[in-house]
Parts: sequence; structure tokens; C-alpha cells
Amino acid sequence: MPLRRAVLALLADDTHPTADDFYQHRLSTIPGISRATVYNTFRELSDVGELTTVHHMGEGGQCYNTNTGPHHHLHCIRCQKLIDFDHDF
Repeated sequence: MPLRRAVLALLADDTHPTADDFYQHRLSTIPGISRATVYNTFRELSDVGELTTVHHMGEGGQCYNTNTGPHHHLHCIRCQKLIDFDHDF
């Protein structure tokens, strides 16, 4: 349960991290954390609808997002940041 809270807290910042980003940033703060545990936690949170996956062209992988409703993303080609963009085209 603490790992799930840590995942959701990180995602509340709207950073759209990959599971590996999360693992690298939390390695020093969560003793005994494993990469498999992080990936499994992200998958479980996705399965229950708490997260959505976003293909990130700049990173070449999957990022995660707590905004589970329909929306678009803006991708900055300079800093590689993804930003949620709610607009009906």
C-alpha cells in the first residue's frame, strides 16, 4: 500500500513518468524497492482504472497519468514534457 500511495503522489504532480523513471527517483527513498514491484504496481493501478498509459514519443516508452478521462497531450520538443490538454476539437 505505501508504494501505491507513493506512485499516486508522484503522478499528482502531473509529470507523466515512466515506471522506470519512478523506480530511479524512488530507489533511495523506498528501501528494498524492486523494478518488478514498480512495474507491477503501475500495471495494477492501470487495471483498476486509477492510471492511464500514454505513449511518449520523446521517451520512446509508456508514461502514466492519473487523468483517466478523455483528453489530449501536448508534447514539448524542447524539454520533452507532456502536458494534459483538455479541448474538444
